[in-house]
Amino acid sequence: LVFEIQGRALVGLKVNAPMSHYGEVYVLPLDTIDERKGTGIVTSVPSESPEDYLALMALQNKDAYRLKLGVHDTWVLPFSPISTVQVPNVDGTTTISAEVCKRYNILSIKEKDKLMRAKKEAYKESHYHGRITCGIFKDKLAAEAKTLARDHMVNRNEALVYAEPDGTVISRSGDECVVALTDQWYLAYGEEKWKNQVMEHVEASMNFFNDQVKNGIVESTNWLKEWACSRSFGLGTQLPFENRRGEVIDSLSDSTIYMAMYTIAHILQGENNLDGKQPSPGYSIQASDMTDDVWNFIFLGSQAPSDTRIPFSHLEKMRQEFLFWYPVDLRVSGKDLIQNHLVMSLYNHAAIWKDDRSKWPRSFFCNGHILIDKEKMSKSKGNFKSMKDAIEEYSSDATRVALADAGDTLDDPNFVTANIPSIITKLTSLIEFGEFYGAHKHDMRSGEKILCDTIFMNDIARTVKLAHGFYESMQFRAALHCVFYDFINLRENWRHLCGKRGMHSSLVQYYIEIQAIILSPIAPHVSEYLYQNFSLNPLHSVQSHAKWPEVDQPLKKYELIRVLLHDTMNEIRGQLRKNTKKKPVVNSAQVVCCSEYTQWQREALQVLKSIQTESGYIVKRGDPFPKALLTRLKQCASTSKMIQESLSFLAYMIEHELNCEIEFEAPIVNDHDILSSFLDEIRELTNLKTLKIVDKATVLSSDTHYKQASKSFISKPIILLFTS
Repeated sequence: LVFEIQGRALVGLKVNAPMSHYGEVYVLPLDTIDERKGTGIVTSVPSESPEDYLALMALQNKDAYRLKLGVHDTWVLPFSPISTVQVPNVDGTTTISAEVCKRYNILSIKEKDKLMRAKKEAYKESHYHGRITCGIFKDKLAAEAKTLARDHMVNRNEALVYAEPDGTVISRSGDECVVALTDQWYLAYGEEKWKNQVMEHVEASMNFFNDQVKNGIVESTNWLKEWACSRSFGLGTQLPFENRRGEVIDSLSDSTIYMAMYTIAHILQGENNLDGKQPSPGYSIQASDMTDDVWNFIFLGSQAPSDTRIPFSHLEKMRQEFLFWYPVDLRVSGKDLIQNHLVMSLYNHAAIWKDDRSKWPRSFFCNGHILIDKEKMSKSKGNFKSMKDAIEEYSSDATRVALADAGDTLDDPNFVTANIPSIITKLTSLIEFGEFYGAHKHDMRSGEKILCDTIFMNDIARTVKLAHGFYESMQFRAALHCVFYDFINLRENWRHLCGKRGMHSSLVQYYIEIQAIILSPIAPHVSEYLYQNFSLNPLHSVQSHAKWPEVDQPLKKYELIRVLLHDTMNEIRGQLRKNTKKKPVVNSAQVVCCSEYTQWQREALQVLKSIQTESGYIVKRGDPFPKALLTRLKQCASTSKMIQESLSFLAYMIEHELNCEIEFEAPIVNDHDILSSFLDEIRELTNLKTLKIVDKATVLSSDTHYKQASKSFISKPIILLFTS
């Protein structure tokens, strides 16, 4: 200890400011100094730091505040923030600190949360995108100039290197740590050639399933520099250098290519040998046998070592195991490891397999941290559940379904316990449906399939295609709804459309088999039971025997038929509900439908087709209408009087991808023929006493309902209700 001094005694002290616009400045008080961190003395940079900017403005603009703190006018009033870093999209007449304060509407240093976000944004923009505007490092990027300025001042004895933690360091035991800077080994992450190799792989060869993950990887790759990779105690691999002092490699640095170890762990350790003290039965390989030359042969394909006691057959076995499993096709991890573990994994794969990029990881998938009923798991809250607890309470499959439904983005997934009973009920209903089929399959309809069967087979094919895409892109919530909730609904819709004719026996069995296969990634046990007992391959395992179903390309025609039937029945039910209190009872209906395009529909299609041809772009589901569409519809004789109807019709065509190859002669579905063929089923399912399907073309102008009936068009029948 040299001497002690109170901080207030330093206020007003004139100090030298190396490389500053102002040669000398004064020590000033700052309310937000963290007295628990370092010396409590910091450099004020009001041009870059929103906090320092607001503190300086408060001292300059408030006489009473200066008087209260004992700050003289000459210490603050002559000094204005000088912008030394030009940031894109920030006017040269202001500073990044002033800009972000304005952006976040921050008026006081007491607005800590806003200030933290503003500071992070300002420093990020300055560091990565800013350029120095003056001095000996003018025009250099701020990230580069920072290191150059440090070295320049150190070499001139104007500064010394000082390091401290960003915040309080708490150990896993909950104790506050005292951090000391000691001699350290570093991994040179950020080295230009090494970093460029990683960035090329990230941009050209990897799948992250989510742009946020990719952006995080890119940002972290740009940010990560020298990484302290050793520590003096704890678990870990010893540093492989002769001049080490007992240091071990830290866990993050030591675990980034352990997936390669997985490929041969069964040969080195075998089963029930967690600590690795015993060699694997049948191989008897000792830890001391695993020399650098052995590892190089297994992982790099170098020449087999001649001085090893490991038989060549065992070496070759390990080499083949590695080649079979590598590269890492998919690494699933938490979002908190994007900025360290996953980026380091890419760096280290690039270093170890520098001559063979085929061994570098192919995809990373990241997710958030599980919540239970929108709350973090905590023993104090009583909502902590281990996987074992959840399985015992809910069953394995119900837990898996709830987890799949919890979400699979970077947002924290929410495990909703209130949903579990309905999940169990639906899983049970699948088993009961299979058992119902097993008991009644010989009583079901057989022989030639009818239209409702074709519609259902088309729905099955469509579901299989959609599910494959969802699973491939790791969208498990979407996959679950597709293969579980929606697929069950499609089956029930088919059952209803079958009516008195009943379900077709072989199609029920086909449905059960498909259901078992496409649901098996999420609910394997229920799927296994269904497949082994009711599929075309009884007693076989869905996990080991079944392949992903091969189905025909689904046809748009049958999807549109299902939509037509579904929408028509929903419209009838909706109108009946509105008339429940009428007397006499409304229990009869006419459905007026259109079997060909009207003149305004043809014109609307022609307008859309011409716009798509001119732009060379087919409007897709979810796209906004082209800007020219409304203008051109208003210019056409018939569509100008039917603007809303035209837009609704074109939205329907785009929604069902019927605008890809536009046909003007006849619609893909004849509404009158389809609705007529399902007349009895529609009547029964809507509880109507009588139902009549009428072609719009047969409605006379003298008919009482002509005006209303004339509003029907393709895909949009008009429902007329009557009393019996």
